[in-house]
Amino acid sequence: MHINGSVISTINGGDVAMFTRTYITRQTDPISAIVYNCRTANAWPGDMAMSVTYVPATSSTYAIVLGCSKDSIDRISRLLSNAGTSICHPLLLPRLLVELELHRHDNLVKTGLTQVKQFVNDLLKNKTYDWKARGKKEEDMSTSTSVEQWMGICQVQNKLTSWERQLLNMADSMDELSETEFAKIVPRDPVNKDAVFRKTMQEEGAFLRDRIRVIATEYEDKIRDCQMIMESMSMATQMAHTKANMEIALHAKRDGSQMKSIAVLTMLFLPSTFVSVSDCFNKPTQV
Repeated sequence: MHINGSVISTINGGDVAMFTRTYITRQTDPISAIVYNCRTANAWPGDMAMSVTYVPATSSTYAIVLGCSKDSIDRISRLLSNAGTSICHPLLLPRLLVELELHRHDNLVKTGLTQVKQFVNDLLKNKTYDWKARGKKEEDMSTSTSVEQWMGICQVQNKLTSWERQLLNMADSMDELSETEFAKIVPRDPVNKDAVFRKTMQEEGAFLRDRIRVIATEYEDKIRDCQMIMESMSMATQMAHTKANMEIALHAKRDGSQMKSIAVLTMLFLPSTFVSVSDCFNKPTQV
C-alpha cells in the first residue's frame, strides 16, 4: 500500500506528461489512502516519475522518485531541508518535481532561442544563399537541419502546453485536499494538535497551490516564446526567399540589358557585313 502499483502505468505512459489522483482502500483493513502519480515527458533526457501515497488516518506520506540523476538528488535533498512545515504536506514532492522540470524546460527554450537567432542571422546575412553557387544545396528551411529545428521547437511547445495542463490539475488537487482531508476538524482549540496540524496543512497547501499557479503562468510565457521562435523562422525564410527572388530578377534584368545591347550591335553591323560579303562573292572574276 505504501507504493501503489498504478505508478507502473504512469511510467509506461512516458510520451506525455501526467498527473493523477486516485483514492484506494487496503483490503486487509478499512484504512484509505490517496495516491498521486506524476511523471514528465520523456521527449528529452532527464525525465522523472514520482508516486506519493498519503494516509490521512496517520498523516503519513510515502513517496518514491524514479529517474533521478545525482544533481536531481542533491537539489531535492536541499529543497526538502529548507521546506519547513510544508515538508508534512503530501504534495510537496510533486511541487519539487515541478521546480526541477521548470529548470529543464527553461534550458530547452533558451537553447531554441539561441539556435533560431543564429539561423535568422545567417539567413538574413545571405550566408545561406549564393547566387554564383546556386547549383549547390542551400541551407535554408528546405534542408533537413532547419526542418528538424522547426519540428523540435514545435514539439517543445506541445509538451509545454501538456505540462501546463497537468500543473493546473495539481493545483486543483491541492485545493481538494485542503477542502476535504484537512478541513474535517475545525481548528477552534489551539491546544488540539490535530486541529493545528490540519490548519497548518491548509495554509501550506495554499502556498504550494499559489506557487504552482505562478509556474503555470511562466509556462504560458515559454509557450509564447516557442510560438515566436516558429514565426521568426517562417518570417526569416520568407524574407530570404524574397531577397533571393529580387536577386534573380535583378540578374535577369541585367541579362536582358546585355541582350538588348547585343541585339543593337547586331542590327548595326550585321547588314553592312552581309553587304560586304555579298560584294565579295558577286565581284566578277577576271579570265
